[in-house]
Amino acid sequence: MRRVLIVGVVLVTALLLPLAAAARTPATYTSPDCLHLQIRPTEIVFACGDGTYYVNHLSWRSWHKSRATGLGVFHQNDCQPNCATGTFHQRRGRLVLRNRTWCSGLHKYAFKGAYVRYNSPLLGELETTFRILLPLRC
Repeated sequence: MRRVLIVGVVLVTALLLPLAAAARTPATYTSPDCLHLQIRPTEIVFACGDGTYYVNHLSWRSWHKSRATGLGVFHQNDCQPNCATGTFHQRRGRLVLRNRTWCSGLHKYAFKGAYVRYNSPLLGELETTFRILLPLRC
């Protein structure tokens, strides 16, 4: 009986310690629309002012507090002759979110950096890095 109790305590401790550690490490969010924060969104608008660059059909491979990696379809307007009448081009590619920062206005962590590598060049670029626009309340 005593041995069963000890084994039970060890098993419960082994199961609860990782959960407690995860609860102490706040999750990291991203902004899918420049207004809100979300974990694992299915799409993200990168060009907040005019929507000329975004990714959709996101499938996340990993999501950790310091880095998130996913695959999606990237859409970019060539803005020729201007953005209102330009043509959207699309490519599949890999998105890496990084550079965790504290959003004091929303009391959450958020990724502020992005790296993208396309399967083939999109408007002449095979890869790009940029800063993600976060909600003003950050």
